[in-house]
Amino acid sequence: STVPGATEFHGEGPGLLLRQVQVDPGGGFVDGGPTPDGRSFAYIDYETGDVALWDLTTGEHRRLTHEGSWVAPEAYAINVSVSPDGSSVAYTWGVGQDSIVELRVVQLDGSPPRVLSSNRDGVGYPMSWSTDSRHLAVPIYDATDSTGAIAWVSVEDGSMRRLTDLPRWHWGTLSQIGRAH
Repeated sequence: STVPGATEFHGEGPGLLLRQVQVDPGGGFVDGGPTPDGRSFAYIDYETGDVALWDLTTGEHRRLTHEGSWVAPEAYAINVSVSPDGSSVAYTWGVGQDSIVELRVVQLDGSPPRVLSSNRDGVGYPMSWSTDSRHLAVPIYDATDSTGAIAWVSVEDGSMRRLTDLPRWHWGTLSQIGRAH
């Protein structure tokens, strides 16, 4: 079944189908992405600051976190990223006045979010997932000398392994074969 109001584009080649669905689930700018099966869209609910999931078939919106607030002390999600296996969403969680930033993961099954690391570890946003959904590539930042690095963070236990050093804070992604670029 298709999403109400969606536009379908049929291209050349077997099995090629592109769908344009509503790009704004409500509330403005969308930070997020689709699940691998294309049935849902994880995003930030800008009314609350929480991570939410939009079922593109039914139109239902469901919050995955329940701590967001724009009232002091502010607490909100940024940089939402869905795992390749579609079971989890990684995101950065910020607490405004305290300048606390945490790397978190929440399961789509409704389990409570888990903190993997915090800015006390120098960890930033979830850049990319490993193809097996067991690790996240994240930039880390050393404020003492303004250098950075890319590290693997285990989704299971939050342990971190430095992959490469960078001359400064860096945005990036990982290619499908796992190399940083």
